[in-house]
Amino acid sequence: MKKLPVLIIGGFSVFLIVTVIWIGLGSSFYFYQTVKSGEIGIQFKDGSIKAIVGPGTYSDVGRFVDLRVISCKAIPFNMTDDVVTRENDVVNLMIEGNIFRICNDQDLLKEKWGLFSDIFINDDSAQRYAIRTTRQAVKNCVDSYDHSGNIIEDEGANLRICLAEEVNQLARNVGLSVEDIVISNIR
Repeated sequence: MKKLPVLIIGGFSVFLIVTVIWIGLGSSFYFYQTVKSGEIGIQFKDGSIKAIVGPGTYSDVGRFVDLRVISCKAIPFNMTDDVVTRENDVVNLMIEGNIFRICNDQDLLKEKWGLFSDIFINDDSAQRYAIRTTRQAVKNCVDSYDHSGNIIEDEGANLRICLAEEVNQLARNVGLSVEDIVISNIR
């Protein structure tokens, strides 16, 4: 009869020790993690970027190793904005485009990772950043042109070119590029 409580306590102790070891080793390895086509992987060791890798299957063992996967595919975004021109006209714009993470510039990724890792990993964060920068670029572009004529007919193409340049200049600072900007519903 006395052996039953000892077995229960012993079994619980073994379970507890195995659990603690498993949790402790959790950040010490990864096995067979896949980086698919259209993605890159960032391998970490001791909290620093060890390597940036392309598609394949990866495993590593060591102290504080990790593999983060980043999509290089287009992330669509759209926004509407009311902009007041110098002539105090309110212009309603609907802007659409695609965001791309700059996956082929390893130096830029390494440089910007510490500040902007959430934008690299999370599509929603990248979309929010693109919308904020597009909103800022719209104000810069609308203020830089004299829209004495019809903004739709006279300045639509110039506004799109200006927006593409401004947005990309701002987005490049965090490792993104914005392409395929379309402006519609200019009222």
